[in-house]
Amino acid sequence: MIKAVIFDKDGTIINFDSFWVGITRSVIHDLLDNQGLEKNVIDRWLEVVGIHGEVIDPHGILAAQTGHDAAKAWYNLIENPSMDFTSFAEFTVSRFDHHSINQKHETHLFPGLKQAIAQLKARNMIIGVVTADTFPSTRAALKNTGLIDFVDYIGADDGHSPIKPHPFWGEKFCRQFFLSPEEVIMVGDTPTDMQFAKNCGFYAIGVSSGTSGDSLLAPLADEILPWAAEILKSKVLA
Repeated sequence: MIKAVIFDKDGTIINFDSFWVGITRSVIHDLLDNQGLEKNVIDRWLEVVGIHGEVIDPHGILAAQTGHDAAKAWYNLIENPSMDFTSFAEFTVSRFDHHSINQKHETHLFPGLKQAIAQLKARNMIIGVVTADTFPSTRAALKNTGLIDFVDYIGADDGHSPIKPHPFWGEKFCRQFFLSPEEVIMVGDTPTDMQFAKNCGFYAIGVSSGTSGDSLLAPLADEILPWAAEILKSKVLA
């Protein structure tokens, strides 16, 4: 019997492209100012983390990795950096947190999701969110969307624990709530989410709302839904 559902954040509960393209542009502006670089390199800096115009590559750094990984890619583009990499990475992550927490970039929750999660909670389901984003940014997004009171567990990038698809945060979730893997559903929009589910032994539900198409999700997903808000129509919950 299913007792818990873990959701990915970006692309699953939050509209990934509309939220992160603007934030990443703002972060790059801050970094270029910090390094005294011209703004004519912005498009190049966007491309190296997987942003092409307004489209995010599902396999790119922004979609599948962390702010620290973005910092590494950008640092390699600077001929004469004014700080060491550790300091640059810390500054980069701090700017991601700053711009994702403030209200300049609106957080867009996918339609119907809050109601669906409320219905899961009414069934006494344990709700988790596991993401490659940082804890401050994740908590801010959940607070801004009104989901924070529904969420029992957050697994995020803390700077030292492994991120998805490593099973660390899924295994910790099961230990904390005394669950066996077969009692947990993982809902996500990327192959990384599906691989995470498999590595943890969870039931994997892919959603078409994010950066990946069904063809990328199908090899690892147990089921594919158009939106996370359709979770109650899953064959293991209906």
